[in-house]
Amino acid sequence: MRRPPPAIAVVLLLPTLAASLASSGCTRRPGLCEDGSRTAPLCHRIDDLEHALGHQRDETAKLEERAAAQEAELERLATQLADVDQHVDLFTPIGVPACDQYVVRYTRCINERMPEAARETAERALRTSRQAWRRAADTKAGRKGLAQACRSAWDAVKGVCSGD
Repeated sequence: MRRPPPAIAVVLLLPTLAASLASSGCTRRPGLCEDGSRTAPLCHRIDDLEHALGHQRDETAKLEERAAAQEAELERLATQLADVDQHVDLFTPIGVPACDQYVVRYTRCINERMPEAARETAERALRTSRQAWRRAADTKAGRKGLAQACRSAWDAVKGVCSGD
């Protein structure tokens, strides 16, 4: 039978040697390993490796905690960005004065006069209208009819938003 190279032999025997040294009380007890025996250097090396492994496990746990905290922060920021995008969309001009005026007035109405329960639905409807109006404002024919459509939209909600 062929013998493995010395480096492989050490790797193969290391767990057995570590168990043997541990049972003799040598690992993690440097004072007991300094007996001048041939195993003392191995005992010290095993202690060093176990210490390094424990340190690496601690560092890994800390890194995992930081990664989890950063993921939570990223999720929070993504939610904030989505909220900002919605509000930016609400205040980007359509380019038709009657429609831009409607958006400003109706947004104020939603925030100041509507009950909390109705606000989300009204904001969603306003975003949908704005998207459609922007598409319509891209053409000359669309812009023509849009001014009247926005005035009619305001007339429809004026009663709810009285005072604006």
